[in-house]
Amino acid sequence: MDNSSPPPSLRQIAEAVGVSRMMVSRAFSPEASIRPEMRVEILKKAGEMGYKPDHMVSELMSSFAARKSVTYRETVAVIWCPVFWKEVENMNSYSHQTYQGLEKGAQHHGLKLEHIQITAELNPKALNRILKARGIQSIIITPSSQADIPAPELDWQDYSAVHIGSSFKDPPLHRSQVSHFYSMMLALEQIHQKGYRRPVLMLDMDFETRTHRAYSAAFMAWETGGEKRIFRSKIENASEKIGGLKKMNPDMIIGNKSQWHAFQEAHCPGVGFASMSRLIDDGTIAGILQPVALIAESAVDLVMASRLRKETGIPEIPKTLLHNGKWVEGSSLRSS
Repeated sequence: MDNSSPPPSLRQIAEAVGVSRMMVSRAFSPEASIRPEMRVEILKKAGEMGYKPDHMVSELMSSFAARKSVTYRETVAVIWCPVFWKEVENMNSYSHQTYQGLEKGAQHHGLKLEHIQITAELNPKALNRILKARGIQSIIITPSSQADIPAPELDWQDYSAVHIGSSFKDPPLHRSQVSHFYSMMLALEQIHQKGYRRPVLMLDMDFETRTHRAYSAAFMAWETGGEKRIFRSKIENASEKIGGLKKMNPDMIIGNKSQWHAFQEAHCPGVGFASMSRLIDDGTIAGILQPVALIAESAVDLVMASRLRKETGIPEIPKTLLHNGKWVEGSSLRSS
């Protein structure tokens, strides 16, 4: 394959092998349940097409063969909002990493996952009927794409259920998520070490609500007068407030998500940038690498712990399992 050509997509690999795109995705997860001969065929074709470096494909092919299957225990429903579900096959997306983590956790516990999209046509009453008809007793709820989207109103007393992430406040279930407060503190520490003294925090208003203002709380706790150095806006409307941002005279910008980088380059060229939501460590944008797959895998652990204790319904005191992000360097900031 020409080194200048883009790597093949999951669809292209699937078409070459004659399987579904989801089957190709599962083949790249050593923990996912798939027939051994099919996994070998998919990984071999992916290597031939240049999808992954040969050594990585070889490692996957050798590692799955040594693993023993786990006895099937039960099926767990995973509820997705359509916006995130449609990104599952994008290898560098939040959704794909979440899916991979869920599959790994399911394999460890001997579970099968049934992925369900919440749509306007699938109302809570119909979903309840489906879950009960299929004998499902455990539910994992993936995050919402907007703060004003409510979780489905299910008969929670009949299920062991957990959230991934912080976006759904209700129902107050156990949850697995990143520690936004710790991650911001870690980022500020790294930024300070690099000599930046006038950071500005750029926050999408919807994201600020979904994370219960954890980033801004940490920023204000660290930065004297921090409230005056927080730029809150929807990305699509941010250019209308550019005057206010420039008055803050930032020497670097912290964005709650990487999309702010393009805005920073367009309106504040020459200043540094760090993202709080890095999904890959490719040396471009510095910031916090989110442990997305681990968070999802831990959600499976949480729901199975509830099943073992025969806990159903909304817990009296919900547990939150926090995961620390990891700082990664990038060319968007100067070296220490």
